[in-house]
Amino acid sequence: ADHTAPTITLTNPANESSGASIGVSPSVTFSEPLKSSTVNTGSIKLLAADGTTIIPSSVSLVDGGTRVVLTPSSPLGYSTIYRIAVSTAVTDEAGNALASSANTSFTTEPVPADTTAPSITNIQTTGVTYNSATITWTTNEPSDSQVEYGTTSRYGSVTTLNTTLTTSHSVTVTGLSQSTVYHFRVKSKDAAANQATSGDNTFAT
Repeated sequence: ADHTAPTITLTNPANESSGASIGVSPSVTFSEPLKSSTVNTGSIKLLAADGTTIIPSSVSLVDGGTRVVLTPSSPLGYSTIYRIAVSTAVTDEAGNALASSANTSFTTEPVPADTTAPSITNIQTTGVTYNSATITWTTNEPSDSQVEYGTTSRYGSVTTLNTTLTTSHSVTVTGLSQSTVYHFRVKSKDAAANQATSGDNTFAT
């Protein structure tokens, strides 16, 4: 008869590991096949670091019943500590319970660096007068606002940088000459200093 309690190897990610992928499905390996009825989200839990918030997940037996995979209902967060808790309610097929509960903790990978510049769309010129014009545009992420302008596509003048990060941009250009065609382009830089610059546009005062 089998009177030996199963033992645990806390794996994937290993205990106190760091940089675990947010797409990981944590798993726990046992020394022998488990009794399936004892393996559930109550006996093997995926928890937040403080131990109070259970991350909703499902558990499943694989590898002949010797490994339990926990599948989160949503991806794990970046730079976050999680715990796997295994209770003594887990037994092997002969009914031998774990001698003691076990815990492991791991930290997910850090937030990836932002290397993508904002996307500039919907450039419009409004409120054109004999000596001024308001230029508006949108970006897909909060970023600053600035306009380069001049009577040729080499520009030569630039508005004061508006450092307020926004997705809806509006810059008024003043001091223009009347009855003149102006070239301009807009520029937006996000919080990670990735800058986008539009193509050449024109308007006439």
